[in-house]
Amino acid sequence: MQDRTTEDQRLVAIQSLRQERARLLILDYAVRRLLSSDQPLRAAHFTQIDGAHLFLGLVKETLYSETLRSCDCLHNIGRYWDLRWRKEAPHKPFGGLILDILKVLGRPVTADELAALVTPSRPEQAEDLADAIEQFLERRVGESVFRTEEDRYGRLDWIPDIIGRSLDDAVQVEFWGREFFGHWLTDQVFSLVSSSDQPLTASALVTTAGFPLSHRELLFALWVPQRHLTDLVPLLESALKEEKIRVLALGYWITSELEEVLKAELVAQSESLRIAYRQKGRRRDKRGTKLLTLQPTFTLTEGDKRELIEWLKRQPQPATLDQILEQVLEIVPGDPEYDGGRQALETELRSDDLFAFLGDSYWCLKEAIPQEVQQVPPSLIPETPQKPRELKGLFDLNLPLEALDEDLRQMMVSPRYEDVGERFAPTPATPTRVRRIEMAVTYPHLQEGTWVIPSDEIAFFDESAKIQFAVVQDPNGQSLPLWINLREGLIFGLKDWFQDQKIEVGSVLRLDRSKDGWLTIRKVRRDPYLFRPKERCNELVQFARHPSARQTPVVVLLQAVLSQYPSGLHFLTIWSELNIIRRISKLTIASLLCAYPMFSRLPEKSSHWVLDLTKVTAGIRPEIARYL
Repeated sequence: MQDRTTEDQRLVAIQSLRQERARLLILDYAVRRLLSSDQPLRAAHFTQIDGAHLFLGLVKETLYSETLRSCDCLHNIGRYWDLRWRKEAPHKPFGGLILDILKVLGRPVTADELAALVTPSRPEQAEDLADAIEQFLERRVGESVFRTEEDRYGRLDWIPDIIGRSLDDAVQVEFWGREFFGHWLTDQVFSLVSSSDQPLTASALVTTAGFPLSHRELLFALWVPQRHLTDLVPLLESALKEEKIRVLALGYWITSELEEVLKAELVAQSESLRIAYRQKGRRRDKRGTKLLTLQPTFTLTEGDKRELIEWLKRQPQPATLDQILEQVLEIVPGDPEYDGGRQALETELRSDDLFAFLGDSYWCLKEAIPQEVQQVPPSLIPETPQKPRELKGLFDLNLPLEALDEDLRQMMVSPRYEDVGERFAPTPATPTRVRRIEMAVTYPHLQEGTWVIPSDEIAFFDESAKIQFAVVQDPNGQSLPLWINLREGLIFGLKDWFQDQKIEVGSVLRLDRSKDGWLTIRKVRRDPYLFRPKERCNELVQFARHPSARQTPVVVLLQAVLSQYPSGLHFLTIWSELNIIRRISKLTIASLLCAYPMFSRLPEKSSHWVLDLTKVTAGIRPEIARYL
């Protein structure tokens, strides 16, 4: 039982080490970026590692980590980072400077490579620098550095002091205080040696370990099956020549295969930390609708504001306050300056007309709000019939609501069947906050990629901004960036999603808001009246393409549609079909049905209408004429 417990503890410790050492990729990337730059860089520059995007909080944790502090290789200047030896190079003693650079690089290099790194900080010594460095290194060989056969120099403390020792003694000396790791590493070596007749390689060891190994750890492992060796530097040289393996900054070995695995591990850590930071940073009042902040303890400079404007210009979509804090000011939830920085940023954004608040913490430059979301698309505006000059023949008309039959009037004012330009439902003085929107999609909106917000569910959105932005998730996990115009009650940006999800005429969509504020959208059913089969839609689309369809009075189109349904058609289905041909309001259709005797009800079917061909020439009903 004790042995089992010890083994479990060892596995837990190894897994913890694997997660910790994954972050060495961040340090390696930071060092490589800084080596290729002649200027200090922000931590945000280190959040993209070969296509993998990492949360800034993870990067900052890594940069401030114990690993880095013990290494002391990076220097923090406000929100900028640089290699510490660059800061100290002009005045630091030559020997210490060279050893510091070797520590950061983590691999043997030539005197010329070292001279190229030091020259920018000591231009006055440029001509003789390579010789001076080589002379210094030669004097220190065997004391603090070693030399390879290719005249490359490395730090002597990369080589473990195990020559001539027994295996148990070597484990005690090399892994003092973490002997469990030395024994575990030894087990991996014996497992590899016994399962293969090939010589033990560095890449095989690192792959088996499952995380980067330091120079000392790797050389110890390579020494285990060949303890007769009197020099470990040749083992290091041999490892450097292997393919598919490289040395990270600070002197850790990794294979290309393992690098991909650890990048995935970093992304997982990043997302987990992002969620934890978000929960930690957001503190809400009793209603849970307003973010509480402390008094500002952070001041935005003019430089910060200029950087903010330029950053927003580069963004493909609006950003939340937390995204701006992270990417521009490099502040994440949980940082001491988070509360003050958030309030200072929000105060600055609200006080400047350059910026636009888009609800739910989203902001953008005012000029970046798309023009098309600020107004109703022309294709969604229903036709308005011209007032007839005389009450003869067939003509289109709009009647007042009181002239309509009761069932038609009820459908006119129902929020379930509202649309742009035909909203008759009374707006509540104090809208009740809702967590769900449910509405069917008609053909004009299917073509435009828009969706109507019913008036009784407009309070789904906080009305502090009339133009808003939101990101919603569909059942497949796809993120949809949407624009919302609360003045018009329209949601924009769904056209591609409609096509991908095969949304039909009459599909009912549902938008939900979770308790945590996440938005999700999905299709829930078909509206029994508005849904039209694909074949019927295609027929009506073909008819709509005929030039005459644009000029034909609505009353004639109504005749044409009802003539194909001798058993009658529901009022809302008539509206759905006619809107495939042209954008026609329910009011116009209801007015025509009530005005002309040729349109009659089916007594046995509620709100179903048929065409009576015997009354086509009957004209307007006398009781309706008085409204005209």
